[in-house]
Amino acid sequence: MEGVLKVEELSNEDILNLIEIESKRADELVPVINEGLKECFRKDYHMVLFADNSFKLPNCHELLLVNDEGIVVGKYLNENDNKEDYQDLEDYEFLSDDFVLFKDKMKGGIPFSGGEYFLIPGCECNDLMDLNEVCESFISMPSVESDYYLKNKFSFNKDSNIATIIVSYSLN
Repeated sequence: MEGVLKVEELSNEDILNLIEIESKRADELVPVINEGLKECFRKDYHMVLFADNSFKLPNCHELLLVNDEGIVVGKYLNENDNKEDYQDLEDYEFLSDDFVLFKDKMKGGIPFSGGEYFLIPGCECNDLMDLNEVCESFISMPSVESDYYLKNKFSFNKDSNIATIIVSYSLN
């Protein structure tokens, strides 16, 4: 796969460490819920890919801001999103260069009015589904702390130019 620098199998110890790291994120001021990683760990086999900018992620959003009613009120704009679609429109406000808030979806137009959380959803990994033996596959991004854990363990330090991607699958 283009852009993949290294692939490593995750041990049971790695998975337990990642679950612990991710569970602590749920207690933050604005919690981070990594549903994608939870879904990955429901599969039988787990690996981490380290990739550069030429690696193309599936077309799924890596980070959403969701309110207490389950409504998406913001999202990270990935390379498949056109930032110009959100520029100069009253219903959108940029929290950073790559994160847009949907003001029309927020309670009273106020961001962070209480109960919001960041959601990392993940998605199916269709590249592996082409293999006859694979019956389920899923891909997700770890949170920043899990990213640091994996980069440290596999000798990438905290290089922000390298993406850390969790890929899991089950066989027939």
